[in-house]
Amino acid sequence: MSDDLSAARLFARMHSAKLRWVPSKAEWQLRSGKRWRTASKEEVELCAHATADRLLRDAINSDDEFEFQAATKARSRARLTAMVAVAKPLLAQIKIPK
Repeated sequence: MSDDLSAARLFARMHSAKLRWVPSKAEWQLRSGKRWRTASKEEVELCAHATADRLLRDAINSDDEFEFQAATKARSRARLTAMVAVAKPLLAQIKIPK
């Protein structure tokens, strides 16, 4: 996984059951029991960290040097921020007009 979109897609797959982006409020929401609540920046970052950890584990297991280098770079602040930004439309709650 060498690009932001691939990382964002993994982020979305890993966290779609508990995390969503609400464009109308410009906020991330986290599922808390049966309700959704505003997610803190730290909670979203922890999801990004978990995704970056998964990328690195997968790269180590693949024995592919290019994938390992890309996964290592995905752990940087800039790449984590990009991953979360690119994931927004993938996890967006959009109201479709009738």
